[in-house]
Amino acid sequence: MRTTHTAVAAALIVVVAIAGSTPAHATGTGTDELEAALELVELTEQVAAEHTQDGALDANDQRESELTVDVDENTAELELFDATVTVALPVEVVAHVGELPTGDSVIVTEDDAAFAALEKEDGSVQVVYSISGSDSPTRFPFEIATDADGQWHTMDNGSVLLLDGEGSIIVGAAAPWAVDAAGVSVPTRFELADGVLTQVVDHRTQDVSYPIVADPYLGRDLFSSVTRDTYNGDLRINATKSIWGQSQHLPTPAGWQIFFTAGWNEVKARQPRVTEKLTLLQQYECHVAGGYFNSAGPWNLEKFRPDRTALAGWGWLVAFHRCNWATASGGERS
Repeated sequence: MRTTHTAVAAALIVVVAIAGSTPAHATGTGTDELEAALELVELTEQVAAEHTQDGALDANDQRESELTVDVDENTAELELFDATVTVALPVEVVAHVGELPTGDSVIVTEDDAAFAALEKEDGSVQVVYSISGSDSPTRFPFEIATDADGQWHTMDNGSVLLLDGEGSIIVGAAAPWAVDAAGVSVPTRFELADGVLTQVVDHRTQDVSYPIVADPYLGRDLFSSVTRDTYNGDLRINATKSIWGQSQHLPTPAGWQIFFTAGWNEVKARQPRVTEKLTLLQQYECHVAGGYFNSAGPWNLEKFRPDRTALAGWGWLVAFHRCNWATASGGERS
């Protein structure tokens, strides 16, 4: 897997868009724009890496998302998940459209704001954008339209999820962040109203160093793969968290709940045999409760293991068996 910090890609947004694209309007590429580009490069290289996600695609990789820009109408729409979700980006006047070396599309507006849609290996998309000065907006509305009906939920960590009637995820956004050029966090939050996800960045309420970088990180799949094979002579289901799923898996009631509901629905949909024995669900719940940092490896759900008894649920002796119990009481591990 080629791992590339999207901060590096974000650092190239303005450079590529200014130097390597065709202007949509008669805007120049003068000293001020180049200085702004260098400033954004320095910012993202130094302070934004810890806030952005690994797992960027290569330029030749097939993409599931598509960014469509109409320079005449000054609109930009991002299509996700086989066009079942459409996100209108908050661009006002498009000045330049370009492409990063990764193959991801970038937009620069006339007020020097930059937007890049950075797709990951799991199909999630990080919409990284810059805020150039104190006269820039504080509210950035992303209008979201979907093929399915659902209800929005705000989680206790600030992330938001659109869930269908079965509790499965239609689309979601990880907890928002924003940092200034000095690496200082800038207060930010999501607001929801009538299908519009607005990221509020309160950059005028405190002394900040511009430019500021922020993003909504959009995704759907909590697992990058759910496979089955045989282990110890019986069925085994292997569920590996996605990059976006890891961002949702937190040691909080909300982090547990989304994996207990939407996560289990996803595993069942991709491997229906996971419902053949209660122990598979019990092992899954055990991993949800403790597997926060196992972002690279799979959760192995093994049918040969006995069902835990009501008086000795998977939580009993969990520090000992670590979801790999060999008896119904959990007193042995294998």
